[in-house]
Amino acid sequence: MKFISFVLTFTLITSCFLSCTKDINSSFYSHYSIEDSVGLQFTPNSVVSFINNVLVNGNKYYIIQPKRIFLYNAQGTFLKKLSKFGSGPNEYSEITWADININKEVIIYDGISNNILVYDSLLTFKKKYFINTKYNNYLMFIISKNNHYYFYNKNIFVDKFTINEFDTNLNHKNSYSLFPYNSAIEYRIAGNRNLAYAFDKNQLIISHIFDPKIKILDIHLKQELPPILLHNNFWTSINKNKVKRLLPNEGANPKNIYHYLRGKVKIWKIFYTGNGNILIEYWLPHKKFVLQLFNLNTKSALHTVIIPDKLGEINAIHGHHIFFVRYHPENPNLNPTILIFTQKTL
Repeated sequence: MKFISFVLTFTLITSCFLSCTKDINSSFYSHYSIEDSVGLQFTPNSVVSFINNVLVNGNKYYIIQPKRIFLYNAQGTFLKKLSKFGSGPNEYSEITWADININKEVIIYDGISNNILVYDSLLTFKKKYFINTKYNNYLMFIISKNNHYYFYNKNIFVDKFTINEFDTNLNHKNSYSLFPYNSAIEYRIAGNRNLAYAFDKNQLIISHIFDPKIKILDIHLKQELPPILLHNNFWTSINKNKVKRLLPNEGANPKNIYHYLRGKVKIWKIFYTGNGNILIEYWLPHKKFVLQLFNLNTKSALHTVIIPDKLGEINAIHGHHIFFVRYHPENPNLNPTILIFTQKTL
């Protein structure tokens, strides 16, 4: 009798688990599967309480913070820490932005001192450049495949947003105007986090987070291509029932939720994945994130999925791998874990 009772209980629990987990988040796992989980080693010299960004360089992971970079191997073993903030010849005031160039060098942009610092793959200092102060107020930079630097500049005095191009030696080459400063009031309040971008060969794909369009800047032709409207693809990919389940506290009427969200969806990040495809991460209220695979040639969405709450926002994409960061607040002696997903459909 106890065995029968156990079987019934187990069956009920199993059926409940299957029905309860068959929710909106399950569609994410139909397109993306977890490939690896890397726990970052905790040592007295490698206490990682938060992560701004993860850079991937072959079998190395660079954990970026405003003042430090932690280097780990692909198994999560701690290798080195870069902590050189100051005003010395090989020091920085802050790590405003960081990236990896085609030579596998780690590039740091210090937005306070307007310097570029170059390190080898093991974080050994190589050289330092100063950027002409004529082109200041940089909010972020992008490295192209020819090792040119493209700095995003918001100049409130001339009312415009520009991309400034520098060669490998930080000589200014070109300026590209993006959009007028007063084109939307939100541009004034967005702060530093106001541009999503991806690089595809000679095309710089750009979107302001409050703008429902993608703009493509052709670096080779030095012209801006016609914009692509994105939000229509977003709304046709998510029906009202999904929106209601996504934000159940915003009201009982799906139409109200739908209208509420329409003005609050932001294009958070853009990643180029090859074959004319980009991944667009949308931000919704209450820190909900939606991921859309979008084809630039057909100007249509291939799929749109809601990222499970436990994953949060995407931290990095390298090739066809998507990186999330999971924190462990319950254990102060445990560093974050990097979760690596792979696209099933391309």
